[in-house]
Amino acid sequence: MTDRSAACPGARDPGIARITWRLAEGTDAIITRLTQITGILSLVGLFVAIFAGVALRYLTEQGAGWVNEVPYLLFPWLCASAFVLAAQAGGHICVEAMQSSLPRRAAALMSLLVHVIAMLLFAWLTRAGLTVIEVTMSEFYPILRIPTAWGYGGLTVACALLSLTALTGIMRTLLTGEDAIQQRRDIAAGTETEVTL
Repeated sequence: MTDRSAACPGARDPGIARITWRLAEGTDAIITRLTQITGILSLVGLFVAIFAGVALRYLTEQGAGWVNEVPYLLFPWLCASAFVLAAQAGGHICVEAMQSSLPRRAAALMSLLVHVIAMLLFAWLTRAGLTVIEVTMSEFYPILRIPTAWGYGGLTVACALLSLTALTGIMRTLLTGEDAIQQRRDIAAGTETEVTL
């Protein structure tokens, strides 16, 4: 992790800026690891289910009905993890054409605006998703007997994590005065420069 809190132009207390920066960095690291694990487990689960379905069809000449239900359960989680990982790498919401033509401060303000809008939008979608989950908890897949809310849960969790990612983007922009999307790209590419106190 890189400590860029010293770059905070308006920080009255560098200690608070450093703590806030580390909170944003730690939150992003947890979100990234969590979504990587979720994506890998979803992909492995899908592969195993499809392989088992094919093997059963060849060995017994009958299909397994549960194999058809597994993608409904795991594919939303795979997509959700990809959405969040893209946001963590600075590739989810981009306003590059306009931002690249703006001065540094104006680009940072645009980044801040994009992150605030994204945070509010994904928070609203999370709330709407919780309502959908509540409604679908009583509906079950016929063979596995798992609530259909499981699939909707993946997208709802993704919206919550995207809102949290936007919040850490706001924190990054306020602390450094730089575009948080570009900061995330630099981190993902391993080219971020370290700023020390």
